[in-house]
Amino acid sequence: MSLDHDINALAADAAKAKVRLQRVAASIARMTQLQSDARTLFLDADGEVRPEAARLFSHLAAHADVAGINGPVSDAELREALGAQRMVRLLLKSLLLDAAKLRRLQSLLNTLKGQS
Repeated sequence: MSLDHDINALAADAAKAKVRLQRVAASIARMTQLQSDARTLFLDADGEVRPEAARLFSHLAAHADVAGINGPVSDAELREALGAQRMVRLLLKSLLLDAAKLRRLQSLLNTLKGQS
């Protein structure tokens, strides 16, 4: 009887592992699709950030810059800035840009910052 119990326990563990594996596979598929969508939205055919996307990133980055605020920063302003920073980081991470493209984006953002 104990062998039956052990086999049943192993079968239940295997079923749970299969469900966990299916969840992980679905999560990876969603992540892959989101990264593909982000690249389609924000990158041109050469994999460079589109000018329109750069302007959006510049706008978000400006809202995330608490250093530019004169005087004390309220908790709400700090939370808003941290949220904007998190959003910019998440968007940029989803694009999977290499170091050279990130440097070109940085240069473009610095240029846009000077224009605002």
